[in-house]
Amino acid sequence: YTRTQPYITNYKQSQGGFNIGGPLIQNKALYFIAAEWQPRTSPATGTYLGSSLPGPNQATVDQVNQALAAYGMPTGSGALVNNGNPLANVFGRLDFNLSHNTQLVIRDNYGRAVQDIFSRTASAFSLDNNGYHFTSKKNAAVAQLRTLFDNGSFNELLLNYETIRDRRNPSTLAPQVTVYDGGYGIIDGAERSSQGNQLDQDLIELTDNYTIPVGAAHRVTGGASGEWYKVR
Repeated sequence: YTRTQPYITNYKQSQGGFNIGGPLIQNKALYFIAAEWQPRTSPATGTYLGSSLPGPNQATVDQVNQALAAYGMPTGSGALVNNGNPLANVFGRLDFNLSHNTQLVIRDNYGRAVQDIFSRTASAFSLDNNGYHFTSKKNAAVAQLRTLFDNGSFNELLLNYETIRDRRNPSTLAPQVTVYDGGYGIIDGAERSSQGNQLDQDLIELTDNYTIPVGAAHRVTGGASGEWYKVR
């Protein structure tokens, strides 16, 4: 989908994907892979230089940039800004039929998303280096081992390992500076809440369950589960 008008920045979104699967070894090993992705850009809200909305003019922005450069600060633009939001997800699975009525399944799900955060208001005019990019990555891997015994009982062993990485990455590492002129705050530098803003999560889960049939209609399951969680 694409939208283009002369008075607003472009909006564009597309989506794609594929899946493939089949035997690696006939009746012994199978594979399956599925992937999808979605690039998207959308207009940042607020005014920009040259728009009909209230805001500072080009001469004022140039004057602020000159003053910032004199202190070694990065300079920015007041032009139109598009925010990107690309997404991607990949799922993979392997199935193995082992001896002694045992099946091993290994699967992994990986996802990644990036969202650009930038906007302007009537009183807070951010230069284009004042935005940040929120990045989130998630990877979840699972190994599952199932064994069926001759008496109808079965054992299931599960091992999960999951990682989550969240980041707020500013467009620059220079400190945020706001210059007030003519009722407008012109903002330059890194978004003030984004420097060093990160979250790491690691989760490991180990579970083993043994199930015994009781009569024709009942089952009894006993097992144990442990979880280990780490956060930074």
